Amino acid sequence: MLLEMKSKPNYKVVFYSLLALGFIALTFLVDWLFIIGAVALTFLNQKELNKNKKINKKKKKGDESLECHPHQMLKHWVVLDKHVKKIQRLRFH
Repeated sequence: MLLEMKSKPNYKVVFYSLLALGFIALTFLVDWLFIIGAVALTFLNQKELNKNKKINKKKKKGDESLECHPHQMLKHWVVLDKHVKKIQRLRFH
């Protein structure tokens, strides 16, 4: 199953990830102290990813009224149907 890409890739995160993999390789090949660079890049990666989530939540905050769970949607339709029937009864009687 192929996953759909929602947006363009974050090149900063990709760069940090590849650089961290390089540091991990250097850890095994040269000296164990290179692991510090990999850990630092991991924290930078997480910081960048969390920043993007906060930005996306702020963008979607105004659209909260438009999105709801399917069960809530069903409840809204039931309430709307009751009101429509009530209006039809009042109109035709």
